[in-house]
Amino acid sequence: LRLSPEVFNQLRVLQKKAREIRQDVRTLRKASQSNALQISDIVSEAAAKITAAIEKNSPSIRHGPIEAERLRLHRDEDTYRSDMARLDKDLTKTVADLKIKLPLLQEGLGNIISAEMEQAMKEKK
Repeated sequence: LRLSPEVFNQLRVLQKKAREIRQDVRTLRKASQSNALQISDIVSEAAAKITAAIEKNSPSIRHGPIEAERLRLHRDEDTYRSDMARLDKDLTKTVADLKIKLPLLQEGLGNIISAEMEQAMKEKK
């Protein structure tokens, strides 16, 4: 298949735009997932605060001190689980970010090493 230079150049431009669009879609997808997780966290925290406020304002006298302590421990457990979920999410995001950065660092180091080797070979000659 033979293409004229103009068609070939247009094809190259379209390929570049397609790559950029794919990258934009990936970025938007990541942002959407991040936003969904943040909304989920916000809703969970709001629900926990509402539940705590309702429990705090309900008369615990009729339940007795043991029931009041059980409710407090239940709230503390919910807070602990929420904190653990947030930590897990943050660690997962950090690991994913580091996995993305590693190939770029490796490539950069490889380029530097290659350039230094070439320079050393030229100096040796």
